[in-house]
Amino acid sequence: MLYIMLKRLGLRSTLTIVNKTQNISTKLIIKTELPTFKQLQNIDSSVNSQYVIIFDRILLKNSTFSKWIKQFELSIAVKAGESLKTMDQFSAILNKIQKWESSHKLNRKPTFVAVGGGSVGDFVGFLASVYKRGSKLIHIPSTWLAALDSAHGGKNGLNLNTIKNQIGTIYPAAAVWLSSQVLTSQPSERLHDVYGEVIKTVLLTKPQMLISLEINEKYILKHLNFLIDCKIKIVNQDLYETKGIRHVLNLGHTVGHVLESQLKLSHGYSVALGLIFTARWSYHLGYITDQYFFEVIRKILEVPGMDDLLKKMYSVKNQELAKMLLADKKKSNKSANIRFVFLSSKHKTIIQEKSIKEIVSEYSRQRFSML
Repeated sequence: MLYIMLKRLGLRSTLTIVNKTQNISTKLIIKTELPTFKQLQNIDSSVNSQYVIIFDRILLKNSTFSKWIKQFELSIAVKAGESLKTMDQFSAILNKIQKWESSHKLNRKPTFVAVGGGSVGDFVGFLASVYKRGSKLIHIPSTWLAALDSAHGGKNGLNLNTIKNQIGTIYPAAAVWLSSQVLTSQPSERLHDVYGEVIKTVLLTKPQMLISLEINEKYILKHLNFLIDCKIKIVNQDLYETKGIRHVLNLGHTVGHVLESQLKLSHGYSVALGLIFTARWSYHLGYITDQYFFEVIRKILEVPGMDDLLKKMYSVKNQELAKMLLADKKKSNKSANIRFVFLSSKHKTIIQEKSIKEIVSEYSRQRFSML
């Protein structure tokens, strides 16, 4: 019903930024091309480094990447996706690295380089954080979603059975290298997928940008530094999530993660749906004005593909929703409640503890309500 109602409504070639605080120090390097071996050594500040490149095998279809990867002796192609983030895959990669050590191909602690989207970054980030009690890590995101979100802030992890990111660490990379050559070669749906996180970031930091936000590559490239810096500023205030500040980054993620798992959706689109759920609940509770509510919904529905996904959004059964929420990492330490991030017209966000029963009840209400 919401769907029907809303349908009626009407490069810069080179830039280097170094983020340094007491919490995190990660070089952000934006260039046209992929890094040369020497440029990686400059990041490492070492001429003796060995690199283990773990990359999404689909990148071999990119002629620029396939030429670039040949300069590295130690590389592993993986199939990206949630199936990568398992203990079995983790063990298989460790065994391969150990064989390189036994044959003396790898004779010192390596620097791990993750080339791919979020799942590759999560996997390699965790591997680097625990291998030899911590090895240097460099991210080279190949998707817009990883470039703007998951490569920054140090979070990584493996899944446990069907539950996302139950095993992980917080381990910031030494550097994040963004190649516009790689990022602009993606299919258009990868660009559209990032807008869940883009809209989330704007709502958290500069809601007035929402009206002028455009759904195109040129806009993302123009605001790349700003969008990344917004996340880093929040992370720097609460790297290890001990103060509750970083928790605002979960805006749209509580229900979004459930939809991602249950409906087999991409992360970005799932967050966008999670933002719709959050906006509707926030509006129902009186936390946001009519104007703000409709601005948020309109902008999300401008993302190509969202109309069709909105029709599927409320197809998850209540018992499945409750089951997934029980495993949510955002539950309060003091109770089984979940710290839910609401939108607020006055304060950007409000965090309240909500029981799983309350969240499921709201999901049911929205399924049959206009607003």
